Amino acid sequence: MKKKTVLFVLMFLVTVFACLNSFGDDKGKYGFYVPGDNEELYGTWVNTTYTGMTQYPQKIEMYDWGDWETYSKVTDTSFISGTFIIVDKWTDSEGNILYKEYVRERHGLYPEFELDRISKSGTVWEYVFGYDDFPTADNMISKNPYYRIYYRE
Repeated sequence: MKKKTVLFVLMFLVTVFACLNSFGDDKGKYGFYVPGDNEELYGTWVNTTYTGMTQYPQKIEMYDWGDWETYSKVTDTSFISGTFIIVDKWTDSEGNILYKEYVRERHGLYPEFELDRISKSGTVWEYVFGYDDFPTADNMISKNPYYRIYYRE
């Protein structure tokens, strides 16, 4: 009986230490990018060639506190809003700035995974989104139905 108790306690302690060790490894694995006050993504972006339908607004405002607003037409005063969290940021070999973001409409059901590319000049914003995972740069093509392009106002 004593052997079973000692064996049980030993197995329990090994399991606890293994769990604690693995939890410690995961802490640094999924860190978020901490955005600055002047991220290139922030500001007013427009594309008047878009129809103004819900999925193709003509104007987007990106705020430094993590909110966004879309306006069907550039002259509209009513908007749809939501939030975004910048997960990662890097610069590609051409000098463009890329972001990964989690995006959610204020009352939306599903979050979007978004990949953004801001041109080296800071005047063109392209993005592509998905619902299952972050898109890749290969998905950022105009033929993709989830691709958008805007210009800094």
